[in-house]
Amino acid sequence: MKMVPYALVFGITLFAASVIALFTIQAKTGGNGCLCQDYTCGCCVHMDVDLIELNSTLCSNFTYLRHDYGLSFTITLNQHTLFNETVSARNPPPYCVGPPFVKEYAEICVRFYNLNTTRHSFYGCLEADAKLKHIRIARYDIGCFSIGPKLKYDDEDNISVVKI
Repeated sequence: MKMVPYALVFGITLFAASVIALFTIQAKTGGNGCLCQDYTCGCCVHMDVDLIELNSTLCSNFTYLRHDYGLSFTITLNQHTLFNETVSARNPPPYCVGPPFVKEYAEICVRFYNLNTTRHSFYGCLEADAKLKHIRIARYDIGCFSIGPKLKYDDEDNISVVKI
């Protein structure tokens, strides 16, 4: 039996992943997968990616720590906690975790974007990527959220804070 050099196999794997990346799934959820109350939100999306045999529900739950400009943040996959940390709410990086059954080859990354933070409120959006060998193969738009007091404008252009 002839042995194939590891570098050749690895190169072919990367080439195949690159070709797959050209056909990346853009899976828009269409609606808002986030529900918020007070300073806490839960955002979920169902991810179905045949290439890595992923058919799971990804959820991110977070609480805005307004005095620290931080987030108490968890990522769960089918109700199993994969990530549980306190992170900065100022330009947080994507948080990537490997699903237990394919951790060596695949990962799911959750990214906050379009963030606007103040002392009393936090607004932004959340998306998730499924990656194979660090190459994105699917993207899911989870939804947007608004945490904290809402501003209400009355007829006389006075602004008052109304907690909803």
